[in-house]
Amino acid sequence: MTPKQDIFKWSLQLAGYDHSRADQKGETDYENFINEFRMFPWIEQLETAIKLPDKCAPTLSVKDLKTGKNFWISMAGDRNDHGYLIGYIP
Repeated sequence: MTPKQDIFKWSLQLAGYDHSRADQKGETDYENFINEFRMFPWIEQLETAIKLPDKCAPTLSVKDLKTGKNFWISMAGDRNDHGYLIGYIP
């Protein structure tokens, strides 16, 4: 019998969204969330965010359904000089 995987709920905010808007993507596990993170068009989204500075930056969020803890990751900067911003909400 294999151990049960931890389950998470995740959402995304595309660059240019109002800060209160997020697309709820549903349940996922660690491996699938990491795949979504890797496939997310970070640089293209960052270029959109630069044009709309009063709107949302590209952000992926995930909630651990077992503990209720939240984690989010966003990107700031430009194509040539950028970095990830990471947030944790216990």
